[in-house]
Amino acid sequence: MYFLLQAIGRSVQALVLAAVTTLTDIGASIILVPHFGLPGAALSKVLVGIFGMIVSFYVGKDLLHNLDSYKFFAKGVVASLIPFAVVFTLSSELSFRIVTIIPYSLAGLLVFVACLKGLKVLNVEDRKFLGHVVPRVMQRLLSYI
Repeated sequence: MYFLLQAIGRSVQALVLAAVTTLTDIGASIILVPHFGLPGAALSKVLVGIFGMIVSFYVGKDLLHNLDSYKFFAKGVVASLIPFAVVFTLSSELSFRIVTIIPYSLAGLLVFVACLKGLKVLNVEDRKFLGHVVPRVMQRLLSYI
């Protein structure tokens, strides 16, 4: 939303959006990281993303009325929160060592792809667009989703 606001000449709203999300990021990091460490940093980033999305919707609500439905955005949020919960639980309950970053990232990616398919988030147009963006190796994955 930040770049969209800049592109249409609403620099003040873009600045407010950037300032609010930056302050939220700093505040959440100061509160969560000392108490929870790496899982706190991850939680901080997720909370900043969710809060930034809410503020973006509020600031750009007059721009979004002709775009996708709120059902689409709700599916996207759920498809993102489920992998977060899986990775957060793995890192909290099993291990949060540096060597677990790759396996947990892969697990989160697989859960995210399964959520995209299960919730039917992507339509034919989205898959076609992504087919032009992702590398050829990953285009096979798009046919699965």
